[in-house]
Amino acid sequence: DGGRPRRPAMATQLGSIKRVRRFPGFVVDGFNYQSPDVVAYFLTHFHADHTVGLHAGFKGPAPIYCSAVTAALVTNVMGVKPSLVRAVPLNDTVQVHTADGAVAFVTFLDANHCPGSATIHFRRRRGADEEDASLKEDKKKGVDVDASSSALSGDVVALHTGDFRAARCVREDPKLHALIRDHGPIGELYLDTTYCDPRWRFPDRKRACAAMAEIARRELLREPRTLFLVGSYSIGKERAVKAVANAVRSRVGVGWHRARTLKLTGWWDENLFLCEDDERAVADAAERAAAEIASGSAAGQAQPAPPFRVRVTPMGGGPPHENMANLLRESRDPNTGEPYFKAAVSFRPTGWSYRGSSKTRRRDGDGDGDGDGD
Repeated sequence: DGGRPRRPAMATQLGSIKRVRRFPGFVVDGFNYQSPDVVAYFLTHFHADHTVGLHAGFKGPAPIYCSAVTAALVTNVMGVKPSLVRAVPLNDTVQVHTADGAVAFVTFLDANHCPGSATIHFRRRRGADEEDASLKEDKKKGVDVDASSSALSGDVVALHTGDFRAARCVREDPKLHALIRDHGPIGELYLDTTYCDPRWRFPDRKRACAAMAEIARRELLREPRTLFLVGSYSIGKERAVKAVANAVRSRVGVGWHRARTLKLTGWWDENLFLCEDDERAVADAAERAAAEIASGSAAGQAQPAPPFRVRVTPMGGGPPHENMANLLRESRDPNTGEPYFKAAVSFRPTGWSYRGSSKTRRRDGDGDGDGDGD
């Protein structure tokens, strides 16, 4: 890092990050803070590093404001009492009282990160005798402050990005720009700086998904009996999964936990996903696959017909090579015991695997492969 001071991560459990300055009693993604002065919690999205302290027995002391999708996940997956959760539609504004009795106007905006993720815009009227702390500091330093700046405007404004993708659709969000136009520039910014460094120069999501699709098509031509694995967290990476599945013309096998979250987030599609725990659905899919393969095969040359050739796997979960080899051994036709697949290709669609160049590595059934696809 060249000796530069390290910035605390967005999900770090520090009060200076979790509490919204100038909005007393407001806490964002900080459910371990349960002191009596907390009057409102705000949850940016349903990833584990942002829900620390939140669980089925959570009692407050204040309600949780979040997007409608995140509210469905918090109550149905985590088991938090619905009476504690306030669902706010994206682009809607709600009024929430701060600890000192002021009325704050809170707007949830699309963060373009995972289903239900939001950036949160906070604003309230400035008190008659209140002066912005940053203005006071500037005066002490002898800095000349433009009278039109946010420090002197009628509203106190803060923006908390949560985890967000700084794509054009977020930077140029019409609702965000309307808020800035009507209520002044952002006075306090709580910014996700995970990849805030010039070395992280990612392609946009459409290009990344297109590249994954092209890799999948190429690998399928090389070995028609290939299993494709796409890494994911509890939610997220749905577009990457869909890109690979469409490229190889297959449904995607998921466990019942993920099937539930896909339904709660609005991503479930019977034509795209298949719950591996639904024995009847899997059997029907295998039967249809067998019929399709048989119709295109020469007599006596029919191959095992997997119900799907794409699976969603945990982003972590142990040594990737070993996991891939295990899946190849375990994926067998229940009637004949013959392996469905001869090779596996694994995608890990996360910024942490980015190296600035695209590489594909495959794992062959005989154990000679050299890695998983980035």
